[in-house]
Amino acid sequence: MLLDVHRSILVVIDVQGKLADMIHRPELVKAANRRLLQFAELFQVPVVLTEQYPKGLGPTHPDILADFEALTTEKRRVAKTAFGCCGDPGFEKALQEVRPGLAGAERQIVVGGIETHVCVMQTVLALLSEGAPSTSAGRRSAAAAPSTVNGPWSACSRRARSSPASSRWASNGPGTRTIPSSRP
Repeated sequence: MLLDVHRSILVVIDVQGKLADMIHRPELVKAANRRLLQFAELFQVPVVLTEQYPKGLGPTHPDILADFEALTTEKRRVAKTAFGCCGDPGFEKALQEVRPGLAGAERQIVVGGIETHVCVMQTVLALLSEGAPSTSAGRRSAAAAPSTVNGPWSACSRRARSSPASSRWASNGPGTRTIPSSRP
């Protein structure tokens, strides 16, 4: 899938100080997310930055936040308590504000961030179930080379369907997903 700068939105999920410094290879992950922000600026692609429960986990990592605040393109910052961004009404509002007039299925969402096994995955699965073409900018907890969601995420979905412990977010059949919108 080729991305169209007039339909794309970069979503950077939960690169927060307390989490960002504890993940595997934190400097690589922060650098990759900073590159995504630089590309968004270069191509004037709007950005939505999310923070998972910032009162408890702290704000976005200072390096990422500085790059975000320096953007001249449209941008929004969303504090959330749902793991998946789509479980928070402020997220959809932010998407509408940065790309007014585009329906969900018309948007192309590029997703970066951390906590890929929870927040990023639930966001991507929800976006796909809503029909929005989405592109993951990496695997595990790193935002690396862009790859389409149908690659790495379909493998996650297949594992989820076969794991009873993961049934909370697994597929319920073709085209449907059960994705919790808050903490279990």
